[in-house]
Amino acid sequence: MNPYRRNSVSSLFRLLRSREDRGPHLDIGWAHPNPNAIWSYYTAAMALARGSPNRLGLPLELVIYICRLADFEVQQIKRAPEGIREVRAWGPIVSSRFWFQTEPFTKEMLSRLSSVQLITMSHHQGSVDDRHAGSWSWFEVCVARPVGQDPSQLKFEVKRRPNGDEVSHRSHSHPVGEEMAECQGNFAVHSGLVSGPGDQLWGQIQEGDVLQVVMKAQFSGWLNVASDGILKINTWWEPSPEMLKLIYNAVNPE
Repeated sequence: MNPYRRNSVSSLFRLLRSREDRGPHLDIGWAHPNPNAIWSYYTAAMALARGSPNRLGLPLELVIYICRLADFEVQQIKRAPEGIREVRAWGPIVSSRFWFQTEPFTKEMLSRLSSVQLITMSHHQGSVDDRHAGSWSWFEVCVARPVGQDPSQLKFEVKRRPNGDEVSHRSHSHPVGEEMAECQGNFAVHSGLVSGPGDQLWGQIQEGDVLQVVMKAQFSGWLNVASDGILKINTWWEPSPEMLKLIYNAVNPE
């Protein structure tokens, strides 16, 4: 075979293989900030702070409180790295695989954190012998703390409770119901529980910690395969310092 043609064929196979390795992706077009929503947040905050001829302007603390009651939120996402990942169980011992993690939380972000949710493009092995035994292919979100003194080589380890259990919660399992049996071996979108204030996980997150996504499987034959995933991190919206200065200087000019 012509060397040029052989190289072209090899390149084509590598391209096809790489596309298969990546697998399907989640559609995250909705994750981009909505300029109209942000503009409405600023408009509302300005009206509350400046008041009207019939009402005095409100102090900053009340403005922020009302904005939170109105669910003024900003969404950030942390996406999994490219490529298909899987974890397979061979017995009763839980098989785990670290997938991805957030950036370390700052004190400011923790003060405004409102909710976290994991969404995956994933599936289990497809066939399930005993559907009544539940699903043993799932994802967990863990709280991990920094270890080591070198900032350039910072590592994280999952926190543990006083009884030795990991500080984590099960986000979601792959469904095993008969009504979805035909598509359970194919990639599909699965949404996890929304975690927020009041959850056990919430009070364990401290400044410098990260959230880690871990793939899990247990008992022989169970498989957890994922091609994409995101952590939706919602924070309460607050006016920027620059905007606050403009608002309150207009209310109380020197």
